[in-house]
Amino acid sequence: MLRILLLTSTVLLSATCLVVAASAQDSGTQPTLSNASRIVLTAVDKDLHSVTTLRAEDLQIVDDGKLQKITRFQRATDQPVILAILIDASGSQERTLPGQKLAATSFVDLIIRAGKDKAAVASFTGTLEVEQELTDDVALLHQAIARVKFVPPPGYAGGGVVVGRLPPASSAGMLVGSTAIWDAVIKACDELLPRAASQTRYAIILLTDGEDTISKSKMSDAVDHAIRGEVAIYSIGIGDTFTFSVNKDALRKISERTGGRAFFPKHGADFQTIFTEIGEDLRTQYIITYSPTASGGSARKIKVEIVNPALRSAAIQLSYQQFTPRK
Repeated sequence: MLRILLLTSTVLLSATCLVVAASAQDSGTQPTLSNASRIVLTAVDKDLHSVTTLRAEDLQIVDDGKLQKITRFQRATDQPVILAILIDASGSQERTLPGQKLAATSFVDLIIRAGKDKAAVASFTGTLEVEQELTDDVALLHQAIARVKFVPPPGYAGGGVVVGRLPPASSAGMLVGSTAIWDAVIKACDELLPRAASQTRYAIILLTDGEDTISKSKMSDAVDHAIRGEVAIYSIGIGDTFTFSVNKDALRKISERTGGRAFFPKHGADFQTIFTEIGEDLRTQYIITYSPTASGGSARKIKVEIVNPALRSAAIQLSYQQFTPRK
């Protein structure tokens, strides 16, 4: 039986995330000022349940070392959700792929509401393969997930071992046996999750062991694309501990920096709890608007802190990504 440690990644109360400037979206939930910046924030308690009672005065925002004034604070609930489910089908997932597919199917059943939410499905190795474009048809999503399979490269002997001479790095056979997580995330943000509605939550559900072997892009590039597209990344780290480990650090980083969370299930029964927590995160969040005193146009360090002593002692944990204007 595979043994995978269960850990839930969180952003600490005084967590600092590196954010990249992006255009603020005008909508009825925020001012139309050209320099308005927006933070979408989720909060959970020590039992990982959503906190729904935060107020503007409970928080402070520090932008490049400067305290900011919150101009609008709103709790948004039950928003439509648009998702891209990315399934790692590389050699490291040979044994765990069936479990990933069952998890993805269960997630679709729990999250997608016909007429309100949409999801796309894609598998990836060295390249991204779109199995299903955005749809609210759960049956089509089930079929797309079922189509995902591991295709061994030439000479593959199992357990990540290729017998004989390796195919050229640019060949289809080599790409099948490789993993390009950061490239897959960027392509999903750009092609599967087009910005269409301001009152919608966008996210990627990333099922992988977190080991990127061939991406042309860096993790920071993937984070940049996700932040610009207002996409939170929720990673579910699944690895074959007999042969491959899970890169928890990489999955925590890409999730935390984009406002999502990373999960590392130990047993199949853990998935239901994980899906419930992700669903609560996606449907309940705080939208905070402020006008930054620092100049825009470059990456800036943003810190969101709880200043209410009672909440600080309650160990409330914050997750957020931040949107600023590019000039």
